[in-house]
Amino acid sequence: MVNMSLRELVRACEGEFYAKQGPVPEGEIRGVATDNRNVRGGELFVAIIGANNNGNRYAKDALEKGARAVLTSDPQTAIACGAEEKFLIAVPDTVTALGKIAHYWLSFLRSLPGSRLRTVGITGSVGKTTTKDLLAEMLLPLGPVVAPPNSFNNEIGLALTVLRADERTVSLVLEMGADAVGNIRYLTSVARPDIAVVLTVAKAHLGSFGNLETVARAKQEIVEAVPAAGAVFLSADNEYTVKMKAASAAPVYFFAADPKNSSAGYACAVENLSSAGGYAVADMRLGSRRVHFTLGLAGVHQIHNAAAAAAVASYMGVGDEDILRVLTHPGKISSHRMDVRRVAGKTVIDDSYNANPASMRAGILALGAIGNGCREKIAVLGEMLELGGHSVSAHRSLAGDLREAGINTVLAVGGLYSYLAQELKGTDINCVTCESLAEAEQWLKKELKPGAAVLFKGSNGSGIWKLADKMMNGEIA
Repeated sequence: MVNMSLRELVRACEGEFYAKQGPVPEGEIRGVATDNRNVRGGELFVAIIGANNNGNRYAKDALEKGARAVLTSDPQTAIACGAEEKFLIAVPDTVTALGKIAHYWLSFLRSLPGSRLRTVGITGSVGKTTTKDLLAEMLLPLGPVVAPPNSFNNEIGLALTVLRADERTVSLVLEMGADAVGNIRYLTSVARPDIAVVLTVAKAHLGSFGNLETVARAKQEIVEAVPAAGAVFLSADNEYTVKMKAASAAPVYFFAADPKNSSAGYACAVENLSSAGGYAVADMRLGSRRVHFTLGLAGVHQIHNAAAAAAVASYMGVGDEDILRVLTHPGKISSHRMDVRRVAGKTVIDDSYNANPASMRAGILALGAIGNGCREKIAVLGEMLELGGHSVSAHRSLAGDLREAGINTVLAVGGLYSYLAQELKGTDINCVTCESLAEAEQWLKKELKPGAAVLFKGSNGSGIWKLADKMMNGEIA
């Protein structure tokens, strides 16, 4: 966890003490908080101005709870709401200043004599969080690991994750997300990765990117940031990621989850892939060794994330047995990601954190496999957001995935699913469209029967995760 003097912090963020008179505050910053409710004492409170809220309104509360200082771009509001000006550090933009502090701290940790710290950056249209979770667990035998909770992959989450590292940290595993060209370039300027992983390029955030070529250009920024002494890991299963090799100054290593792309020269390659009850069964080649295993994560598609994590862990010095242990018996994966449980006699699959066409297809096919033998397979789907002009075709195309997976009923929430309903008209799939989550909840309470398998999947903004939570908590029986 970050630990520096207030004077050092002001230099790091290129800010200034707001109070022009009186003594300069002394003391050490131990940690950073962007939410006043998380202040425990000794932290820097970063007052972020969002679309619907102004963190400066909570500066007084943060200070009363023990925050050492407040980083602010709006000191007038902080003072008007009761914060003492002597505790304010003024900057033009608090998010940018937070990034500068994180960059300074990471540079300091790397400069320590005998530092073994290595930073891994992971990006891709799908699979970042699961790959991060697997890799972070695999790296534990090497020493202390810092990784973000859930999907802290933007400019705020990444900086906060970096600031959790300390002198003992050996591995810093970071997610790097993007919804525009330049996002990842900025993130790598805050935390330059020693090792980069690009999982895939798929139809995500097309509302801002426009096309897959632009998505690829954005993801390639992480490759361009790795120094020659580092390493880049690319998926051999995606035409766009394969082309990124030319942009790397560092050695490039490939991993492949599709057996038809397997090559003896790859860092990790999957062979003889099959499914058992919706779980991947495969042979995996790590260097010269081949291991046979059943992946302990639901969904055959997870083998791609597993291959990426295994390739990087092996490169970093983790033994095959430790890698295999995580693959077969992974610890806690971030919430709302292929969480399969038995609830009140139903098989519930919660994959509701986010969705794009690729991950939606993967979730639907997982329901089809896991639900074999169940009385009914029900897909509860929220809209896929941020697809721009591709929205209608993306939702309509799910009909083919649903038929392939043998889904019986689709409970589709949101207006875009009227196009899916048109595609499914006259088929064996019952498509129930709802305008609201409340309407969908009432349908589930009335129609969902024991013995069914049910998938919850949708973009985070669709709110479908709220239904998943209620299902898992027993509020929908």
